[in-house]
Amino acid sequence: VKSGPYYAHDGDLITYTYNVSNNGPVDLVNVDVVDNVVGIIASDLTLASGAWIILTGTHTVLPSDPHVLVNKVTATGEDKYGRTRGL
Repeated sequence: VKSGPYYAHDGDLITYTYNVSNNGPVDLVNVDVVDNVVGIIASDLTLASGAWIILTGTHTVLPSDPHVLVNKVTATGEDKYGRTRGL
């Protein structure tokens, strides 16, 4: 789950909060969290089954950013067999 301000203007510093949880039945390793605007939020984390972590990232709105700045975050990790899992 990602949260941040609904509106922002050129020059504003946006702070996003990311709540990453492992709701699956197995522990995950090599957990990476990447935001397509902010960049890499975290990498190579370990997240036990049922565990969660709160992370933050920032972005300063630039004049060159699109009028509607759509950003997406992905979180992936690997189970003990090396299979990639989305969070």
